[in-house]
Amino acid sequence: MCNKENPWLNSVKNDAATAAVASIGLTNLWNIDNGTELISEYFDLSDIYTKAGACIGMGLFCSGIIDET
Repeated sequence: MCNKENPWLNSVKNDAATAAVASIGLTNLWNIDNGTELISEYFDLSDIYTKAGACIGMGLFCSGIIDET
């Protein structure tokens, strides 16, 4: 899904785009460094469905992480 040569996001629309971007968060569960890097580019797109998926994905890979600082 993170393949830059094959833009898979152009082939899905609306709710499928939300689910597709959110799945990036699920595949990077508890991996803050890599997950943030992969999903941050979807916050800059103008489509509301991809932004919603990015928010869900961010919540997924950050869930259950406790920072002592």
